Amino acid sequence: MDIFPRLHEAFHTWAFEYVNNMLVPIDNFISRATERFITGGAMVGDEATPYLAMVMSICRATLTTHAQNLPDQEQHGACKLLESLLHNCHGRIDAQVPEVLSLALMRLEALLAAEEGRRKDGSVHSMVTLLYNVLSSALHYNAALALHAPASMGATRATGNAVSATMFTGGKQSNPKQNFQKFNKGTIATGKKPAALKNSLKGVSTARSAQSFVDVTGNAYQEVDTFVPQYDEIGVLPPIGRWDPLQIREQGPEIGRASCRERV
Repeated sequence: MDIFPRLHEAFHTWAFEYVNNMLVPIDNFISRATERFITGGAMVGDEATPYLAMVMSICRATLTTHAQNLPDQEQHGACKLLESLLHNCHGRIDAQVPEVLSLALMRLEALLAAEEGRRKDGSVHSMVTLLYNVLSSALHYNAALALHAPASMGATRATGNAVSATMFTGGKQSNPKQNFQKFNKGTIATGKKPAALKNSLKGVSTARSAQSFVDVTGNAYQEVDTFVPQYDEIGVLPPIGRWDPLQIREQGPEIGRASCRERV
């Protein structure tokens, strides 16, 4: 991966604003060549640096060093990279989990302290949502390790309470009716059937009576005959109703078959 060290060098020199653009190639490397990503590395200057350490340094710089100089939307890539590490390197990056949680909790604490985490309409800030996704991914990665790491790092009680209250208790942001309120205009939400659509094939029938098939062309539905005729061993149709041109029924089963063979 000759391009990976170049991305790392570019980020730390002039491209720290473009972490979102680096997200796709780095995530492809993590998800499609996980073993090489975990065990491999490249030269950074005069020092051999693991690929994993390069990704961690990019996320660390985005969420700490450059956090005050970057808009929140420019920091989304770092959160998604941390999620990618936790989901694709399951059981292989235990040593990095405490730092991942530390980065997420410190950034989350800063947002909550500045009261930037909640908008005027009561919705949750996108950056806060992504940080909670990182914490949830850490729980999925290793719940025991994820729960023990914050205490060992000395996370503040306020941050712990805020995380627990938001992730595990109800609120407006956790109410599906509120999240999708503007879309709940159908029969289930209102209890009323939609207005009738005349001269249209897009209408939805709410009649309680049995419904018949509808032709997509708008014409009356024509019932399809699914009967498949069965042939006997000599290729002659058996008698159907009164139609018996070879008089097979009168001659009996064995004689009828012999007669049919002679005529054929």
